Amino acid sequence: ALSGYDVLPGDQLIVEVSIQNNGITNSIATDLRIYPPTGNSFNLPVPSLSTYEIYKTNFTWNVPENQAIGNIPISWEADPDELNSVDDYTKNYFAIIELFVGRLPTPVINHVVEQTKVEVFINASSSYDEDGGDVWCEFEIEYDDGSRSTSIQRAMRENCLINWTWIDDGLYTIQITVSDEEGDSTVEILEVNIRNRAPNVSILSQRSQVKVEHPVTLL
Repeated sequence: ALSGYDVLPGDQLIVEVSIQNNGITNSIATDLRIYPPTGNSFNLPVPSLSTYEIYKTNFTWNVPENQAIGNIPISWEADPDELNSVDDYTKNYFAIIELFVGRLPTPVINHVVEQTKVEVFINASSSYDEDGGDVWCEFEIEYDDGSRSTSIQRAMRENCLINWTWIDDGLYTIQITVSDEEGDSTVEILEVNIRNRAPNVSILSQRSQVKVEHPVTLL
């Protein structure tokens, strides 16, 4: 991951902040000032706290749909107007974290039309993560298990490549989950058309020649 906190456009981020009075007297009611990444700071009320009392509050930030890829700060400050002037240690009033705004990985998969009993090459190696980093794939392959029903075979591939052979014709689905380094994933459904083979006719005889009007047995 590119930072400790990864978000995507459209995410709703809820940040909980704990405020504690470590002084020996009750604090004066004040504010918690929030500095969101998009500007427009705002205040949240903080009540008077007794010695060592903890007050918890939270705020919400909705990541804009058009937010660019990259790191952005979000910060907050307790008692920004310094109403509690008796407190000489104000360095711990301010906090800031970095958020990495990324993107979901993008699956890129080849479509498949093939006959039965042919090894099929399923290629999702062109899948990518727009915000950078590696991707990997999990395949969930539907196939005929010979019991008049279908089963699912799961396989993880770091290179997003896999081979598979179907023994019976039909339409099968492959679910491909593409994941990235930030823990995001995208699911793509691939429909595979496996066609039946035309039958082969082989006619044999124990004789290579026969007299007219004599019977011939064909196998």
